[in-house]
Amino acid sequence: MSKFFDFHLHVILKNQFATEENPTSPWEKITAAMILKHIPFPFDLFMKSFASDTLASQSSPPQLIEKGYKLVCHALFSPDIELLKSLKSNNKFKKFIEEGKLAPYLTDEQFLKIIDKNSSPFQFIKKDIELIKQVSPDGNSIALIQKSTELDEGNNKLSAVFTIEGLHCLRNNMLSDTDENITNDILQNLDELRTNTQIISINLTHIDNNNNIFSSCAYAYDGLKDTLDDKMLRPFGNSLPNSGLAIIEEIYNRKILVDIKHMSIASRLKFYEEIDKGNIQKHPIICSHGGFTGCWFNSATHNETYNDYVFSVRKVGNQQKLLVAKPIKFKGDLIPAAFNASSINLYNEDIVRILQSDGIIGISMDQRVQLITQTKSICLILNIFL
Repeated sequence: MSKFFDFHLHVILKNQFATEENPTSPWEKITAAMILKHIPFPFDLFMKSFASDTLASQSSPPQLIEKGYKLVCHALFSPDIELLKSLKSNNKFKKFIEEGKLAPYLTDEQFLKIIDKNSSPFQFIKKDIELIKQVSPDGNSIALIQKSTELDEGNNKLSAVFTIEGLHCLRNNMLSDTDENITNDILQNLDELRTNTQIISINLTHIDNNNNIFSSCAYAYDGLKDTLDDKMLRPFGNSLPNSGLAIIEEIYNRKILVDIKHMSIASRLKFYEEIDKGNIQKHPIICSHGGFTGCWFNSATHNETYNDYVFSVRKVGNQQKLLVAKPIKFKGDLIPAAFNASSINLYNEDIVRILQSDGIIGISMDQRVQLITQTKSICLILNIFL
């Protein structure tokens, strides 16, 4: 039997949106229809894609077991504050959630709690770990293992290890503080988590700028920016500052890998540069879930740069807004193979560095990431690029 491994998935719905009194279960299949059952026509049609892609069950443990998966890497994640504020910038969405029409899966009570900077992302992810330990109605469970020798490959057995999707998830609150205090807070909570949980990798950042003291993020909002306010999700900052270099060393000292997903291209290039200088330990580089841009960022050898695919650049505030073409590299009678040139995906330079380090690339089978279309025409995307 073939064996499968998923490098990055959410075993449960992002449970933080449900009330603590009525949490979701990893064994409950949550569909878009269930979430939208109180949303009136035609707004349910407009929200269907968002509910299916973002709010419905991110994965199905029963399906994983049925298809022979033995090991998965579950992402511990606390939603980005600015992402939730952006969602609420849509007046209809704000009205529906405040009226309770998305409950029990999405509640205004939990929204407000997460947006409150006094709330603890670390406590949110600890609650998720407890939920993952639940036993299914038919007696199945997910084994949280810490060593390879604990992996049970018997029938109907599923084991999990963990990744942390953004260093903000390890903070006790999101209040402003010194870089040193924030770093110490994160490392203390990471060490607490490691006493009974196997953490194999960490993303330095996610999709808003609340991790900027460690790394600037890549723009990740292509699919929703036409209907929501994305101002606070546009990347800015200092690529990979000294506090980022310092925490990378602390992560590596704990035998945890750095996942470059969500880092801006400026941060990634700086990361490789510091490795070459000997300022960062050499370890396998991973990208747990991503796509490919299909091009070199800047290669004289291959006579190609990212600018070859940029139609226009417009300054918007402190960022540059790019109109970017979809690189097409393989043509034939079938639909040509084309790529999503958004900078959140891997350039050829990234791929080379990962392979040279004996790292791993996890391909995200998501149409929004790969920018799959049913057309032979060049599809344009808008991208905020640092």
